[in-house]
Amino acid sequence: MNDTLPAARDHLVAAAHDHLVAAAHDHLVEAARDLVPALRAGAPAAERGHRLTPGDARFLHEAGFFALHAPAALGGLGASIATAVDVHAELARGSGSAAWCAVILSGAGLLASRFPAAGREELWADDPRAGVCGSFFPTGTGRRVPGGLRVSGRWQPMSGVHHARWALLPVLVQDVQDERPAVEAVLVPVEALDVEPTWDVVGMAGTGSDTAVAQDVLVPQRRCAPFGALLGAGAPDADDPLRSTTAYSAVGVCAGAVLVGMARAGLELVLDALGEGRPLASSTYADARDAPGVRFDVASAARLVDTAGLHLARATGEVERGAREGRQLDVATRARVRADLATITVSTRAALGHLLDAGGARSFAAGNPLQAVWRDVEVLSRHPLLAPGLNVDVYARTLLGSQEQVAAFV
Repeated sequence: MNDTLPAARDHLVAAAHDHLVAAAHDHLVEAARDLVPALRAGAPAAERGHRLTPGDARFLHEAGFFALHAPAALGGLGASIATAVDVHAELARGSGSAAWCAVILSGAGLLASRFPAAGREELWADDPRAGVCGSFFPTGTGRRVPGGLRVSGRWQPMSGVHHARWALLPVLVQDVQDERPAVEAVLVPVEALDVEPTWDVVGMAGTGSDTAVAQDVLVPQRRCAPFGALLGAGAPDADDPLRSTTAYSAVGVCAGAVLVGMARAGLELVLDALGEGRPLASSTYADARDAPGVRFDVASAARLVDTAGLHLARATGEVERGAREGRQLDVATRARVRADLATITVSTRAALGHLLDAGGARSFAAGNPLQAVWRDVEVLSRHPLLAPGLNVDVYARTLLGSQEQVAAFV
């Protein structure tokens, strides 16, 4: 009988933990949902100003949405990937740009949480809600000096740089003994960088994805780490499952959540407009909802949005299982996650096409928010994390047993 006591205690502890996690998840998702009206109202100004409005950025920072994965041990939220996905999808219903900034700042924070203890403590010592912007591409160089690296380079686009306190920058470091340069990640205060206004696009304009420039910035060793090691799964840690998350896949599903959230917003906008009972132009239909073509487009869009959401749920589930089990996802699973992202991209693009057809030519009026959602989806879906051509190629090579991959990260 005594042997059953530890097992019973462990079961109760696990149940209590799961209850707390669920409560935290629901609280954060509800907080994101509450921000939707404000973000939707601020989106046009963010687009005009090429960055989030100060008010929206403050809302996101105060809610902790710029640092969802900052370690709980340092005062952060330590939110799971599943929670982050649901938060980002809700934020995207209000503003794709706001949600994307939250994805990038929180995702780079997830990588930053795997730096040496002294480095990550420095990041969030003063503000556990501080955001970390970042890049996957080593377009800078590092020169080893006593105590660290001297870093120079340009990183563009750098989404959310105007709202981040730190930047995670991959750099190439040429060591004398190595034939090929190593890729190191460095953490640099944004205030130590120059930010050049180069972001001028027709969609996702509010992300402020300008160019970050470092000019011979000294980075101490505590804020340097091998870049490749950050992207996989960290050391298993029962108290912090995020350290066991396959980071590249995790950032991918969070990116997919923004597309799904924007597609849901587009569907809501069209249903609201049709709910006003307006006539269908150049027809005898006094109510456009009675037109078979409109009904077909609305139902087709809804089915595609649901398809995207189901693939997002499957991919998120894979990432979460890997974290709970303390393991790196295998190549086949990571490739299928990328295939799910391809399906999300194709489905959301197609959904917006049906919604524009259902809405008619008035959907393209400058003041109609549907065309802004469409432009944002078209631009974001070309991001390397989400581009379907490369993601499907990666998946196909895995299915066919190819030993050669064509992506830097799977």
